[in-house]
Amino acid sequence: MDLIGEAPRWAAIFFFVLLALAAAEDGWRLRIANRTVLALLLLGLLAAFLVGLDLSLWQNFAILIGLLILGTPLHSMGWMGGGDVKLLAATGFWFTPTGALHMLIAVLIAGGLLTVLVMGLRMAFSRTGEGAIGVIRKGGGIPYGIAIAVGAAGMALSLRGLW
Repeated sequence: MDLIGEAPRWAAIFFFVLLALAAAEDGWRLRIANRTVLALLLLGLLAAFLVGLDLSLWQNFAILIGLLILGTPLHSMGWMGGGDVKLLAATGFWFTPTGALHMLIAVLIAGGLLTVLVMGLRMAFSRTGEGAIGVIRKGGGIPYGIAIAVGAAGMALSLRGLW
């Protein structure tokens, strides 16, 4: 079910707002609140109800579960935070299988660019990194929630014909 393309405009706006909130949380604290991810998922369920439930909704649930299954070992190996995995899965729920694949590619590209940017910021602020926000704090992780938000928002804008 194409929730990105078919959701009411207000739901799409809230989708973008929640992605921005998750990105800000992850950039500032290197954590994404469960309530933000839950709100994104519940909004997707509401959008599905408003669009009109049909049998293709199983694909959205398969994407959600598949991304959780894919992300769990990445989290256990320390490559992704738990909030990042949950955010990716809840975001993927909004897309069709093809859209989710394109979203994942966009997230991977955004993640690579983000990693280069964060490493550059850490090198530039290495002497004054104490007390810095989570993104540039020395020894901190990569706030992959930002990449998820940017990649998903870019793909959503494209699918809604706005980019």
